[in-house]
Amino acid sequence: MRSFYFLLCFLVSSLLSWGQTTLKVTNDTVRVIKAELKLQNSTSDSTGFLFNTGKGSTQFKRIKLINLGDTAIAIPGQDTLSVRFSGGYSLNSPDVSLGVRALEGSNVKLKWWQSDNELYQSARIGVIGDSQGAGSYASTFSNSIVGLLQSYIYSVSPNAAVTNYCKDGYNSRNLAPDGSNSYVDTQRNITKAIADGNTIIILINTSNDYASNSSGGEMTNEEALSNTLLIEDLCKRNGVQLIVMSNFPRQQLGTTQRLKLLTAADNLRKTFGNRCAYVYHLLEDPSNPNQLNSSLQVGDNIHLNDAGCAIVFKALRNTLSAYFTSNTDVIKYVVQRTIGLSTPFSDYQTITSPSQNTLDVAEDGQLYRVRLYFRDGYFSQWSNVAQATKSNNVPVKPLPVISISGPSAITLPTNSITLTATATAPAGSTIASYQWSKISGGNAVIASPTNSETNINSLVQGTYVFRCVVTDSDGGTNSRDITVTVSPTSDPNGAVKFNFNLTAQNVPGWIDVSDGPLASANTGKTWIHTASGIGLLSIGNNSTYWGSVYYGVNAGNDNGEQTSDAGGFATDQPVISSAWYSKDITYSGTSSSQFKLIGLNPAKKYLIRIYSSLDNSFGLDANPTLLIVNDNTLNKRLIDASGNTSDVAIFNGVQPNASGEIPVFVGVPAGEASFGMINGLTITEETTTTNIAPVVDAGNAQTVILPLSSANLRATITGGNAEPVTVLWTKVSGPSATITTANSLTTAVTGLTTGTYIFRCTVTDRNNLTGFSNVTITVSASSNFPTLKVAFSKNAFTSSGWEIVSGEPHNGTLSKTVSYAGNAVTVATGTWTPFVGQYSADATGETVNDGGGFAAPTRVVQGNFFNISSYAIASPQVTVSNLAAGKYRVTFFGSLNTATAQSLSANCNTVYRVNSSDPVTVNNQGNTSKTAVFDNIEVLANGTLNLFATPIQGGVNQYIATLCYFTLEKTE
Repeated sequence: MRSFYFLLCFLVSSLLSWGQTTLKVTNDTVRVIKAELKLQNSTSDSTGFLFNTGKGSTQFKRIKLINLGDTAIAIPGQDTLSVRFSGGYSLNSPDVSLGVRALEGSNVKLKWWQSDNELYQSARIGVIGDSQGAGSYASTFSNSIVGLLQSYIYSVSPNAAVTNYCKDGYNSRNLAPDGSNSYVDTQRNITKAIADGNTIIILINTSNDYASNSSGGEMTNEEALSNTLLIEDLCKRNGVQLIVMSNFPRQQLGTTQRLKLLTAADNLRKTFGNRCAYVYHLLEDPSNPNQLNSSLQVGDNIHLNDAGCAIVFKALRNTLSAYFTSNTDVIKYVVQRTIGLSTPFSDYQTITSPSQNTLDVAEDGQLYRVRLYFRDGYFSQWSNVAQATKSNNVPVKPLPVISISGPSAITLPTNSITLTATATAPAGSTIASYQWSKISGGNAVIASPTNSETNINSLVQGTYVFRCVVTDSDGGTNSRDITVTVSPTSDPNGAVKFNFNLTAQNVPGWIDVSDGPLASANTGKTWIHTASGIGLLSIGNNSTYWGSVYYGVNAGNDNGEQTSDAGGFATDQPVISSAWYSKDITYSGTSSSQFKLIGLNPAKKYLIRIYSSLDNSFGLDANPTLLIVNDNTLNKRLIDASGNTSDVAIFNGVQPNASGEIPVFVGVPAGEASFGMINGLTITEETTTTNIAPVVDAGNAQTVILPLSSANLRATITGGNAEPVTVLWTKVSGPSATITTANSLTTAVTGLTTGTYIFRCTVTDRNNLTGFSNVTITVSASSNFPTLKVAFSKNAFTSSGWEIVSGEPHNGTLSKTVSYAGNAVTVATGTWTPFVGQYSADATGETVNDGGGFAAPTRVVQGNFFNISSYAIASPQVTVSNLAAGKYRVTFFGSLNTATAQSLSANCNTVYRVNSSDPVTVNNQGNTSKTAVFDNIEVLANGTLNLFATPIQGGVNQYIATLCYFTLEKTE
């Protein structure tokens, strides 16, 4: 703060005395002893401070504060003070990019946030880049990066178009905006891609910036990034989203150039964050850093083979699906504008619909910016400033306008249709070509795929999507889709029954679904019940859907239980004895289902019964098998299939989608079992008119002991005859508490204090009937026992109050004996399988607060033991032995810093267990606060606790379990 000083403004003519009062005057100082000095001038009526105006004159002034936005205030002419309030700007909030796109007439569109509709509804994607994007070295284009991307986009986005502008040998100079340099290719660069109407641009520029034989020769890292930022800037100014692929390793370059490639890949990740598909380390040879893995390239040490292309595509797909998501965390957007940068911004419009990510405004030349406000009270930084003008836009070339005519539904035995595309070319252009294709559906033959009109025959029951792509004489393309439903000849009267087996069993009344789920012959295959038209369609016959190959085919005629359990055989014994099965497959969304029931009436409801059994003598884990129909996780069923012959998973009131389909998933809950079994399935049309409300079980009563202040709740739906559609947890009674996810069957309650709580789970079905169940949680004061805290690390360290187990757990048992609750307790390591050769490490835990603080000291969070082995009850990761009798609370914590997890494409969901308890799964990527807590674990005298930390899928390097520490507290 600048110094303010006082100067005496009057002439002291004499020295006055009053008792012991003394007035002393020296240079720049007036000293008054035992008296009062009063100064008056023409501004003495102003409340404030005396300000030196120069040349010995003074003036009284008031203090004024100026608001400099949300985080600073200032005194005019003086210092600026930074301030921070509760809520406010979050360092973890995403960057906000504001773009402007021209509209017809005198309006422009402001766009500031991605939307899932941009990817999943009529997506228009342009890919610019080099030979890796061109697909020149894959075995076929369909196996290239962009070929795989096209197949994916066309399957999830109706009326989508993916245009590939990539060319062999190109670098960022060739791809930069028009006029940037002399090497720009105006027919394949970013300007061309935007002009063609693409709203999503993918940049695949992998290594040529550092090759001496590319356009203009080797670049510096600074020039390479600058060219990419020019591409980004043009995208922003046109309201287009840019997704970038990181650089690839390349042996053919020198050591210096390879290091520049690594730096460039890191620069892209840092600059573009979640818009960068980082694949550098996925393609790297683990034995030769900064070189391409020999198993992923065609032999020239530069270009990817099919396996390498598949890895890159998956990373790109994951980046797209993660980035283009609905804005569930956003509560509002505030748009501000100003006439010029010298004029303060003022609020222009507040938008409270999170799904509205654009705003149409007049082309007024004013400057705009936008900020996102989140539900937790925090907000983003202001976006970049954008001007409402079309002068910065790339003119977008008009595209052909298409319409398709033809039947949208037919009924068997009619099995052919005629479709006609009518296209109008933009002014000055003509229609050059038509191309018909089948996007989805069963068997079909397109008679004239390059004509405007074509016959399509040999159709089977089910739903089809056909697409016509039209290209004009200027190279502009557009597409249109049509959906056609093929219905069965009549509605079913009785049950349709499917028997899953390896070879046909010919059980009377059952349709054999043979050869196994991994058989190539079953790709897209259907098994049809002739009388009803109801069928079963295989939609996934590879390891993605069914897991690793087990005994060749993941099927058999003797895999089910051969001996009746206490309930007898629920259906024909040969059906129970044969099976298809998945291995270590968990449900991750609508793409997880392995097959569909087809040919159903969307207006009807159906009863589905699924039989699941695994021969108990095999000693394999199928408890529980997870079954989900219609992608309705609220209506899932868990069956102990091991040795089962009588328990049946029954789904009542299942209503097909508009296409007459019901997807079916067979797998296991994450980390709880290995084998998901399906032996038989029957489906029957429901004819009852009586609606039965859902029957709900909110779980057993729980006891929580402070300082633990949270509990996990899990409800199940056990009855009713209509599919559940909503779930709502509420607090019926008790002190204050927070329900974290009120609309899920599984949730947590936090902020618990001493007392008794009752929570209620209410389920509503399709008929708007409701059922509910209550659960009681009793919270009591903490015990008098201390907490045993044990941390894991590669290297030894000390931390007050912590016991440290250090080393590498695969090299032998690591152990430590400590005194706890009157006993000499031994903590020892058990079974650990390496993650990419690494069992333990330091400095790998997250260091950036995830918003919930740090659950332990930073050094404790930094240590790590890693594991990729599957859960096995006889192979715990840690044992704690010689415990005193009583009940215990066990808390686990794991963490892997976000940068490391993303560079390795690691799934950090870790499944924790204590003895045979129910599992608790925690996503440990970037974790600093989340723990897995197990209460009321009973131990007998001198007993042992077995502790487990396993990934959700075992034996795969991309799935990693982490354990930084555990704590143990005796509660009784």
